[in-house]
This record gives sequence, C-alpha cells and structure tokens, in this order.
Amino acid sequence: MDALPVEPVTVTLSRPIRRADGIETHQIQFRPPTMRDLRQAGDVFIALGDGAVKQDLDSIATLIANLGGIPLPNLDAMSPRDFNACRVAVLGFLGDSEPESS
Repeated sequence: MDALPVEPVTVTLSRPIRRADGIETHQIQFRPPTMRDLRQAGDVFIALGDGAVKQDLDSIATLIANLGGIPLPNLDAMSPRDFNACRVAVLGFLGDSEPESS
C-alpha cells in the first residue's frame, strides 16, 4: 500500500473561490483530516444494492469545505473540473479514491 499524504495538499483552481476569511484565491490548501472531520462529513462512499459503490457528493463537499477553509455554500459556484480536482485531493488522504466493489 502506498503511503497516504500527511502534509497539506494544494490544488490550483481554474477560477477563484472565496475563502472563509473573505479573500478570493486560485489555490486551496487542504490539511489532512482528523476523525472529527470524517465524522462530520459522513460516509463518502455509499454501497448500492448490486454491490457497486458510489461517492456521496455532499459528504465530499463537506470534506472539501472543512479541510480547505472554504464555506460550504461557496462550493456551489465551483466548476465541476475544479470540484473534481479537490475531490481527488481530499480522497487521497483516505487511500484509494475509488473503492473496490465486492
């Protein structure tokens, strides 16, 4: 198993976003999560009845907001491409970004 990131991870955005301190930025630095962050976000993966697994966007958005210091409502204006880059970054702290289905 590859080592998981323990240092902050920075994602460069195609469009600026407003941080919690009101400053607009083209970069978000994500800190590694704590168990509290994971409990607040809820399950980021949802098991479907057919054995498949899907990602819960609301839980992932909560992780992005909490780990990156971005108010959750500000993520609504984020481009899908930027959201996906942030999704990959925060899920990288958890291991595989795509869990294997059984």
